[in-house]
Order: sequence, then C-alpha cells, then structure tokens
Amino acid sequence: TAHAYARLKMITTQLTDFIQGLGYEAMYRETLGHNPEMLIVPMAIDAGIGEFARNGRVLSPEFGTNMRIKAVTTDLPLEVDKPISFGTHEFCMACENCAIYCPPRAIPFGPPTEEPITLHNNPGYRKWYIHAEKCLMFWAANKKKWLSCGGRCMAVCPWNKELSLLHNGIRRLAISSPQALKKILAWMDRKVYHRKRKIGRA
Repeated sequence: TAHAYARLKMITTQLTDFIQGLGYEAMYRETLGHNPEMLIVPMAIDAGIGEFARNGRVLSPEFGTNMRIKAVTTDLPLEVDKPISFGTHEFCMACENCAIYCPPRAIPFGPPTEEPITLHNNPGYRKWYIHAEKCLMFWAANKKKWLSCGGRCMAVCPWNKELSLLHNGIRRLAISSPQALKKILAWMDRKVYHRKRKIGRA
C-alpha cells in the first residue's frame, strides 16, 4: 500500500510539472492524513471513475475497488466526465462480502442510511457509513491479527478479479441479473474461492 501511494505521489507530481510546462496552473492535492485538501471518493464518483460501494470505496466497472486514487487540479481546458451508473448499489445490496469478512466489523450490513455511526462520519447523506475508528484501531492495535485482514474488504470483493473473458462475462451477468441471481453469484464466489468467515476478531 505504501509503495503504491509513493508511486502515485511521483506520478501526480510529474503530471503537475508537465501541465505547468504547458503554461497552465496545476497543483498536486493531498488526499490522505488528518487534513486532506480533497475528499477523493466524491471527486472520483463525480469524475465517472465508478460508484460508491458498501465498503466506502469507489467501485470501478473495470477494476472494482482495487484502486488507489490521487488528484491534480488545473485550469487546463479538459473534456468533463460525468458520473456513471452500472448497478453497484444493487450488487452491493445482494453481496455483503466485505461486511461479512471485515474483522473489526467496521462495514455495515443492510441498506444505506442517513444516520452516521461515528463522530467522524459527515452527516446529511444517504450512504453506507464506515466505522473508520474500528478499522484503524484494528490495524494499529492488533499487529498480529492485522495480517489476517490486510485489506480483506478489497480482497473478498467479487468485482476485484482479473480482466478475463470469464470474469468479464460474470460482471455483465451481475449487472443485468435480478437480485436473487446476484445473491447466488456472491454465494458462489464465497464457495469457489473457499472463503471462510472465521478470523481473529478485534
């Protein structure tokens, strides 16, 4: 994870320099830490990268939630993308894999809500609120157990498969199928990949 963020910092810094070399304003924006300059999830959704998923991340039709995203702002004239919709909400409602396998139970079950579950959630939106404190405390206070998590919410997402004919076909089926079949596909994913719920709890 740290290596990916380091590479992203290098890439976005180079992109910033390139745009400035064209004579336009450009600035790398920090999206991590206690005081980020931008909230990258809503920005990525507005940019059409993907939709909001149950685990609080952006789910892309090509790459699932297995992405790290950074930002550069600029006044360079660009073609503006729009938000996309390809059925993430319906699939997440039927799946719940990330909630099932989350060791500290930081990811909610059931439908989205307008009620924040912790002080650090920003209210006023209907969405799946993540209990970030539980997630961070699990990472920080359970060094041995952390190895049994390691981003399990991303690892168990059925969407995070390689881009192959088989998995692309299943993706299309998951988008267009009724909820009952979506639930069956999520169940098959758990069975085929021999996933078990048992894990050391925080």
